[in-house]
Amino acid sequence: MSIPFKTTPKRIGLHNVAQMFLDRTSSRFFAQGQTVPREKLLQAFEAARWSATCANNQGYKIVYAQKSANESEWKKLYDLLDEGNQSMLMS
Repeated sequence: MSIPFKTTPKRIGLHNVAQMFLDRTSSRFFAQGQTVPREKLLQAFEAARWSATCANNQGYKIVYAQKSANESEWKKLYDLLDEGNQSMLMS
């Protein structure tokens, strides 16, 4: 299933920066009905664990729920999102 994405015009920096920074995008939608494999989730969580925080000192917690595994827990997290973020979920 292909999801149409809005394209943006070529970005031009105000100062000399590598093009890779200007070309960077953030995907916000996933194909309906597809589940992210557990191994991919664990990889993402591990990358987040090693990412920088302010002075490498800020604590954080990662919380997730898979709708297919436990819909009531998923709904609790869904209800915490603002309407704009809720509208980005397709399944």
